[in-house]
Amino acid sequence: MLKLMDASDSSAKGVGQVFHSLWLQSGLSAEDFYSHLQPMDGDLGTVQNFNCLRSQRTPNTYPQESLDNVVFQLGASHKLWNVASTIFTQHFGDPKVATDTGAWQFLEALGFPSEKAIHKKDFTLMINQMEQVTESIIYYGLRVIMKSNCKPGIEEKVKLPTAEWNSIVDECYSSFCTRKARQSAKGCDSPWLYNTLLMLHDFSTLVEAKGRRHWEPDVLLLTVILPPFLSKYLRHNLLMSPTGRPDHFVAKDFWLEIQNYWLEFLYNRSGMGTNMDRLRDIFSLNITMLQTMMQDLKTDCGSNIIHQSHKNGLSQRDFDMFTLMANNRDILDQFSKNQGPTITATVDFYLTGISKLQTHIRQNDASVNKFNKHF
Repeated sequence: MLKLMDASDSSAKGVGQVFHSLWLQSGLSAEDFYSHLQPMDGDLGTVQNFNCLRSQRTPNTYPQESLDNVVFQLGASHKLWNVASTIFTQHFGDPKVATDTGAWQFLEALGFPSEKAIHKKDFTLMINQMEQVTESIIYYGLRVIMKSNCKPGIEEKVKLPTAEWNSIVDECYSSFCTRKARQSAKGCDSPWLYNTLLMLHDFSTLVEAKGRRHWEPDVLLLTVILPPFLSKYLRHNLLMSPTGRPDHFVAKDFWLEIQNYWLEFLYNRSGMGTNMDRLRDIFSLNITMLQTMMQDLKTDCGSNIIHQSHKNGLSQRDFDMFTLMANNRDILDQFSKNQGPTITATVDFYLTGISKLQTHIRQNDASVNKFNKHF
């Protein structure tokens, strides 16, 4: 763990101070430090500040001044946060219109009040809400294919022949999850079906997915096939499991945000007053040990250490309430009974964005200089 760094915020000067601190803590000479590839993560503001600093020093033949050895990429959590927030906001809908079938309507059916939907400030809650909506739509789609959506749900698991179940899954996928299904729904008079299928498609790109279980090709890729510098870069950006529990991986920038919280939590409760040197030289270097000490104290006092898991667990009652709402609002446009204020179709911003980007490149910026400053 590196020391906490005291640097100017949101400025090229601050980025320079960070690199100077990294060099001092590395124990390397300036020539060695600035001659090695340094892959780093950061948010969009950090990348822009770094590129601003590097552009001020161009042209420059000295590695320690040109900073050409540094490669920045956006942190995984920051990217997911920004993308997920935009997508969730696009599909959230208008809670003031009762017939609007945006994400707020789905969350209400699952027992989450729309006025408490914290879709920008709480990253974990936002992703959990999107996952719940996605699972509920898929569940309802399966019941529609099975023609059981108007029947009460049951707790007991229904036994079906494998061939019949596979046929149901394939039909559900082709009816609600394919591009052809979305194009067909877009041509309907009512936008309810199209909005639901587009929401399902967009949310499914962000919710938690189980990774592959066969990692042998990836191990060979990292250890044998790829060049050393590229292998190092990829290893640097793998997910990590801080607690060692299976299927509980987080991005590095997410884990570092947690360390920042612990640093603030312990420092504000130390009763020592503000002292930047103590915070930098003592607390920040030993934050992991301090976490362990806090947990050991709780254990000695008889408390249980509970690592909170944010995996969703929807009950049969939740699915029943969602099915009732879906039937009443006709989210898959089965009964042709949607009435009330006219609801506009949601814009497919993936296709719209690609079209606008192509137009911009073709007419204004063939070299894509507008985007180079972010890389």
